[in-house]
Amino acid sequence: MINEYYYSGVSMKKLLMVLCAALLFSGCMKTETELFIKKDGSAVMKNNFLIAEELDNLSEQAFSKEIDKMKGEKDVKIEKIRKDGMVGTQATINIKDITQEGTVSLPDNFTSLNPDKKLVSVKKGFFKNVYTINLDVNMSDAELEQKMATQQVTPDQLDAIFKVSFIVHLPVKADENNAMSANDETFEYKWDMKFSQKTPVKLVYTIYNTANIALTIVLVIAGLILLFALAKPKNEENETV
Repeated sequence: MINEYYYSGVSMKKLLMVLCAALLFSGCMKTETELFIKKDGSAVMKNNFLIAEELDNLSEQAFSKEIDKMKGEKDVKIEKIRKDGMVGTQATINIKDITQEGTVSLPDNFTSLNPDKKLVSVKKGFFKNVYTINLDVNMSDAELEQKMATQQVTPDQLDAIFKVSFIVHLPVKADENNAMSANDETFEYKWDMKFSQKTPVKLVYTIYNTANIALTIVLVIAGLILLFALAKPKNEENETV
């Protein structure tokens, strides 16, 4: 679904094709991976690739084939967007169950540290399910570093040119997180990635099984009523004697 370094239908490595022009603009490129998680375990992933308007025509030429390829992917919607004074593309992917194997294919630079290697690991219980996102994000690799050296671009320069962020929108407040920016009122958690260093991503949240909790309460109340009903005749019999 999303492989290599793909965000919003474009490969991060192919971005080096426009770095020479991009060096003229500080912070002229931005990728955002936004994950909107629902209580039922389904989710929507939005991958935004944004670029300075001055480079829009150049990006169209560089990434047209990749965008056309993504348009042919099942359950992937590609559209042009404008955001924060920049232009680009947005790929929207619907995910039926974030805890199932193979439902979310992470870019190569996203490594799951969960024991089951899934993006979202779940510990199921009768009253609650505890979900964990535990990632190690390394924006660089040997091939990318070699291409950067060819272009005479340092990791610090790439950080200045290319802003990368991962944003998770939860249905509830997180129990635990190491987000660089966290909003416990809107349940939005954001990490800004750098090419010069690894970024750990940790997020734990709990979804309570309200149906099971309600059923338990009903059964407890019914049990108490039954005990009271069974105990009452015995008390009356003792009083008569």
